[in-house]
Amino acid sequence: MQIGMEYAIGGLVIFKYIHAHLPLTIVSLLVVASALPAAHWFMNDYIRSDFFQDVAIGFPIIVRV
Repeated sequence: MQIGMEYAIGGLVIFKYIHAHLPLTIVSLLVVASALPAAHWFMNDYIRSDFFQDVAIGFPIIVRV
């Protein structure tokens, strides 16, 4: 979905202006924030299948003891 949106409207003047005048960190945060509203559509299957439990060994997490 994100790639399709970028292909359809990525060449608009406002996006070129944002890319040219904002720091890369802000642009990256805007890209992530644009994906968040649709992310829950795809995450439910991963959560129910215990996917995160299977790969937890590869993603160290800091937990308060």
